[in-house]
Formats: sequence, structure tokens, C-alpha cells
Amino acid sequence: MKTIWKFKLGPVAVISIPAKAEVLCVQLQRDEPHMWVLLDPAEPRVDRQFFTYGTGRDLSPERAKATYVGTFQTYGGNLVFHVFESSNRKPDAP
Repeated sequence: MKTIWKFKLGPVAVISIPAKAEVLCVQLQRDEPHMWVLLDPAEPRVDRQFFTYGTGRDLSPERAKATYVGTFQTYGGNLVFHVFESSNRKPDAP
């Protein structure tokens, strides 16, 4: 059965969730960035890596290949950040 889970984000976040889990949105909650994910907790998990970048910041060539996930704003819209997921996924050890 699927459910929605919440994860706190930082500049880099490695989150163990199913490979088929779907990121629903990225927003601030109590002034901290979080990501909400639709997943089936019974499915096997993989480590998925997420990166947060401020507008105007350079992305390394490897991270530039990442998949866009969402955008959030802080300080009344004065700072804007963008979240990407790395294309490299590693399965958890059994």
C-alpha cells in the first residue's frame, strides 16, 4: 500500500527509498526544506541522492546530468533553491 513520507533536505541528502518512489513536491515547512514522496514501504529500497543549489550557482558536469525535482523559496522569495536527483542509484545491502 502506498503512503506519503516526508524527508528533510540539506545541500546533499541521501535518502533510502524505493526506486519507484515518486517525488511529489519540495517546500519549506517551519522554514526548513522538505520533500514529500509517494512510496510503497514494502518495496526494496535504494539510496537516492538529492542536491540543492541556489539560483546562479554552478553545477559540476556530473551533477548537471541530474534530474530536476523542484524549487523552493526562502526569506520572502529573496533566496531561491532548486533540488535535483542524481542519476546514480545504489541498491541497499541485503
